[in-house]
Amino acid sequence: PQRLVAEMDELAAREISSDLVLVGSSMVGYAFDTPTIEARSDDVAVANNVALNGAQTTVTSPWLIDEVIPRIQPSEVVWGVTTLDFNPHWPASAADAYAAARATRSGLYGAADRWLGDRLSLSARRDDLRDPAVVVDAARRPAAELTPPPPDTGRLANFVPFYLSEEQLTANPELAESLGSARRPLVDSKLLDFEVGAAELEAFAGGLEELTDRGVPVTVVLMPVTEEYRAAHPGGEDGFELA
Repeated sequence: PQRLVAEMDELAAREISSDLVLVGSSMVGYAFDTPTIEARSDDVAVANNVALNGAQTTVTSPWLIDEVIPRIQPSEVVWGVTTLDFNPHWPASAADAYAAARATRSGLYGAADRWLGDRLSLSARRDDLRDPAVVVDAARRPAAELTPPPPDTGRLANFVPFYLSEEQLTANPELAESLGSARRPLVDSKLLDFEVGAAELEAFAGGLEELTDRGVPVTVVLMPVTEEYRAAHPGGEDGFELA
């Protein structure tokens, strides 16, 4: 979330608020193109997609309420969800990463870390400095050539299986080959013993209630998924519909 926080801070510094904020997991991140929304809507001049990779409701709700709204004060929110967002058996990596990130870490350590990052380059680039290859490369290149590292595109592997059908994969053999045998277990493992978790449901309801109390209109969108994804739920299609 550091990059998104930095971008929102820049908007806040320029006193630019958002007409439309889109939140959710990477499915929302890939599904909504904000330049297209801005170009085609007469009512949306500034749209911001602040979806977080792998974010369930227990991450999206505090992210939206505590970090996004105070910075860019959206006029409207679109919250995209899938059944995965409510699965208590989802691996905790996204929640752990959110809690540990410099931009969102709570407590005295988090505040001190952000203070140092704003003032000391060594602190701000500490993750890069832990990688010897980055350090050696930086030492060998002129300062004018140094650029930020490219965005991580590895998350695409966690996104593609939920959107592409068997027919689409057949039409894209290279993509199907790159996913290989990992494709099926990827869906199954994240839907293993699926159920709607109490904490996830409470976080979702609490986020919606907080938005209502603040007078921010919110639209909940059930993100489109493939038949394979629906069938991977315990009980198959019926289990998906029940959820």
